[in-house]
Amino acid sequence: MLKLKVSKLKVTRVDLWTTHVMFFTGSLQHKPVFVKLYRDNNKNQREARILQHINIMDCRSPLLCIMQDGSSPHGYFVIAEQIKATPLAQLLDKISFNLCLSLLKQFILILDDFNRMGVVHCDITPNNILVNDTAQITIIDFEYAVCHHSQTYCDLRFETKKILQSLGGDYSATGLVWDDATSFSKIINNILKHNKFPEGELNQIVEQLNILESKIGRNQYKY
Repeated sequence: MLKLKVSKLKVTRVDLWTTHVMFFTGSLQHKPVFVKLYRDNNKNQREARILQHINIMDCRSPLLCIMQDGSSPHGYFVIAEQIKATPLAQLLDKISFNLCLSLLKQFILILDDFNRMGVVHCDITPNNILVNDTAQITIIDFEYAVCHHSQTYCDLRFETKKILQSLGGDYSATGLVWDDATSFSKIINNILKHNKFPEGELNQIVEQLNILESKIGRNQYKY
């Protein structure tokens, strides 16, 4: 069993996701948890620190909440409560009107919070949005996030442009630009392509989509 310097952590499953990241599921303090172990200490420590900053700022949005984090002989680890939810990527072609409208309203709330805190996620994708049985979402994977209010985490210059571009940045002659509002907008427009809604319902969705898209350009990360 991997020793993470955390007492009473009972590991029940180990998944090797990539050559750089490992996930463990188990229980801690009588709660089901998952452990993310990153062999690149900078990335995982970055994720933990930015999430801690978000928690300090009294974020209203549904984001991953860290219970513990620290160093181990195998890399930096983050422990969070297990979330009983499904990645949005698995639901894109079977989304109801109510779910679509709920997603839009939650995306708008998240963007408002990110703007207030100076945070840009930089990797908003359907795989990084979890949806539970009550249509509540949780945003995960903050290892590439930046925080304009933090001198330590205000840029991603330890990465190459090629890697950054692969995360969805818009490339231009002046560099790369990340805008979470643009990413959320692309997700909703993709949902509309795969799901047909009656005109009355579609009008309500478009109304909220216009609010979301009005936030494009307000909070960006440029490299």
